[in-house]
Amino acid sequence: MPSYRDGLEAIPSVIAQLNADNIVATIEAANVGAYLYGFDGTTWDRITATGGLMDVNTELPAAAALADNAANPTTPLIGAALLYYDGTTWDRARGRLEGGLAVEGPHAVSDVVTPRPFAVGGIDASDAIRIARVIAPGDAVASPAHGLVTIDLLHSFNGTTWDRMRGDTTNGLDVDVTRVTGTVTVDTELAAAAALSDTFANPTTAPVGACLLVWSGAEFARAVGVSGDANSPVVNLRAQSLPYLYNGASFDRARNNEEVTVLTSAARTATTSSAILTNYNSASVVLYLNITANPGGAETLTVSVNYEDPVAAAVRAVTAFVAEAAATNGLFVYVLGLGAVETLAVTGLQVQGICVPRNFSVTITHSAAGSWTYSASLSYSG
Repeated sequence: MPSYRDGLEAIPSVIAQLNADNIVATIEAANVGAYLYGFDGTTWDRITATGGLMDVNTELPAAAALADNAANPTTPLIGAALLYYDGTTWDRARGRLEGGLAVEGPHAVSDVVTPRPFAVGGIDASDAIRIARVIAPGDAVASPAHGLVTIDLLHSFNGTTWDRMRGDTTNGLDVDVTRVTGTVTVDTELAAAAALSDTFANPTTAPVGACLLVWSGAEFARAVGVSGDANSPVVNLRAQSLPYLYNGASFDRARNNEEVTVLTSAARTATTSSAILTNYNSASVVLYLNITANPGGAETLTVSVNYEDPVAAAVRAVTAFVAEAAATNGLFVYVLGLGAVETLAVTGLQVQGICVPRNFSVTITHSAAGSWTYSASLSYSG
């Protein structure tokens, strides 16, 4: 039976094993020591501590200060704040105290800390919703480079900045044409307006004109409005406010009784004829000779009416009124009308029953070279 001493001899020496690393593992007996050891896979080492705390190897890198553009880590990364990946490197996530995490596209907003592009749920950052800014209404508001701008009143763009749109309760929105620059082209599908003229070609598009054109069957011509005599007949519409009569070549205004000056009052010493007179539509004429001064003696004045040949324009006297003596001043009246007869003999009145043609003239024949002062006029009647 083993003795107590034999037992002591079986216990290895422990004094040499204390306070050392790399103690060899044995199977003969248990090593006894006063400190905690850990097995490193081959030998036993003392477990160390720093500042009274046991050192533990977590296999993690040491914590470092956070910064932008951190390299993509190959080992676990320890940080105290949120990072997000920008496609190449890792950046700190931005935000504001009052708004929280900034969610923004690839462009910066002046009142938001500059963010980086990111993707959410498979949507590219370029499609992300931009942060809207609320600004006070006013004129000359700068055009935003990005994002949405919220204004509580309607604004319009003036080419550089944004202005409030004007209006009133009566007419509504005001349209300021003074701000329009360049040429404003409006496609009306109509042809360009052109100066009107006669013999206008039959249009293939809608013509634009300021006056009426009428179709003659072959061409368009301006609708003629007449205001004078001798208007040529044409195959178009005539707009007129008074009745017109055809004279065989043109249209003349229909006349009422009309007074015409044949010769103005003047001193004359020789036979004088009027210009050719036109009788438009009268059956009779009353001619007046007003003598205000005479030479006296045996001199006389004789009034005659001359017909004009419409072809050759030759004239011939057709009346035989009695001559007026020089000793008498006053008004003398001569009546011409087809079938006219004198019903009552009146001093200073002479009547002849002949017609009055369209073109005629009046001649005052002097018997001598004495000076007479007189005027001649006539009235178209009937």
